[in-house]
Amino acid sequence: MRVAVVFYGSGRSDQLKDLARALARGIERQGVQVQVDLLDVAVDREKKLTLYDYLVVGMVSVTLFRLKVKRVV
Repeated sequence: MRVAVVFYGSGRSDQLKDLARALARGIERQGVQVQVDLLDVAVDREKKLTLYDYLVVGMVSVTLFRLKVKRVV
């Protein structure tokens, strides 16, 4: 099974990257045969997500009151 933890930090990428790493470690510790890849949208734009069985997506919110996703994601 292949899992991609996809994240986009937009200024706070260190915090989000740490969270993504922790999620990846937690998935790996579940005891199943799994390969987990961390993908930063800012760096890995050309990566094909169709290769993965599961996706975990995380990002910081653009505004406080209205949740929007940046176009780059």
